[in-house]
Amino acid sequence: MVGINFDISKRVIAENKLLQLAQTDHLTGLANRNALCKFTEHEFDCTERTGTKVACLYFDLDKFKPINDTHGHLVGDFVLVEIAKRLLDTARKTDCVARIGGDEFVIIITHIETSNQVKKALTRFIDAIELPIVSAQGNFSVSASIGYAIYPDEVTSLDELLNKADARMFDHKRTKAINQKATINQ
Repeated sequence: MVGINFDISKRVIAENKLLQLAQTDHLTGLANRNALCKFTEHEFDCTERTGTKVACLYFDLDKFKPINDTHGHLVGDFVLVEIAKRLLDTARKTDCVARIGGDEFVIIITHIETSNQVKKALTRFIDAIELPIVSAQGNFSVSASIGYAIYPDEVTSLDELLNKADARMFDHKRTKAINQKATINQ
């Protein structure tokens, strides 16, 4: 019986590990797109009962590509892991922080009652991202272009939520680039 119990325990541990791998980003340990979708669908259901809202904050790192290109992928990975830690440390326990690709992160903020809460959260996350990153290869600084969307005020589905937040992030990135060019030309 001890042998059977041991074999079952190993199997349960292996199944739990597989489930964890299927739900997390391999580099940062953050939720992946699959986990983000499950979390958000659950939170959408909760909004029906509570009357609160869900906000999607969409971040794309600025100044990351030069770090990756100049210092290599190991340093780039170090920067991504550091940003992930900062986002997790800044998020509330009820929120979901996910890496959904390269240098793109999404945070689902739950129990939103006013748009002011979203603005305050954006400020906290931007401040955390923009702190200098200290490594053995030197100090690095990154910033982020951001976008957001609010369910159910602006969208009716997860795809719409992500698309609207992504579009706003892209607009923010484009505006920053235009402003930087204008500053250089002056």
